[in-house]
Amino acid sequence: MVSVISRNRELVQHDKAQPLLERALAIRQQQLGLQHPDTASTIVELAMLFHEQKSYVEAEQHFQWAVELYEQILGPEHPDTLKSLNALAGFYSDHKHFVEAEPLFHRIYAIRERILGADHPDTARSLHNLAILYTNQQRYIEAEQNFWLAFATTEKHLGAYHRATATNLHNIASLYKIQRRYEEADMIWRRALAIRKRTLGLEHADTQKIIGLLREMYEEQRKSAGEIALLIAELQAPEVDDEQQEELAEERLL
Repeated sequence: MVSVISRNRELVQHDKAQPLLERALAIRQQQLGLQHPDTASTIVELAMLFHEQKSYVEAEQHFQWAVELYEQILGPEHPDTLKSLNALAGFYSDHKHFVEAEPLFHRIYAIRERILGADHPDTARSLHNLAILYTNQQRYIEAEQNFWLAFATTEKHLGAYHRATATNLHNIASLYKIQRRYEEADMIWRRALAIRKRTLGLEHADTQKIIGLLREMYEEQRKSAGEIALLIAELQAPEVDDEQQEELAEERLL
């Protein structure tokens, strides 16, 4: 299942993270007071840590606490409030508490659409999160519609080779694969792969992840070992940029 919670992995990997964060929270409460954005931010970090530690009750309590504080300090429509609300919605979605997650995601989207407009990357991100939720609920038609709307806005404003653009394409391909729409999934994953190879390089983990997913899909389609080997070799070939393509075209004309 796709996750919508972003995680501070460096923090989580620190074996003394919890006592350090709890100490930081105590200091900030003493020096800044409970009603301060920095205090609320530390509570969000603690919530994420509890989530990684599988202390789900504590995680939910801290996510909810942070949302309440941000709403009191900054107001219900402030970007930081919406980020904390998104973290809480993501927590619910990760644990299949879709009844709790969906109204929160809709609330975030409605606020961003009204304040920022429909044609804004942050609004597109909210649509993307709703699409992930719909995918996990097997509401595939709604998921596909939202994914493509989010992709169009993201590509327009952030560019064809932005990380978020590739992420949009990756999740669309995953949606198609779930539905066994293999040809469409292959085409979209290849677009995402081209972006990853160009921006991150062939050996990057995110690039290799897409190649691995394509391999799994080919195996699911019962392609022969020889055919899969040829396809993977093709996927791992160096990406040809626009300048190289022009040079190749000129050579063919000679």
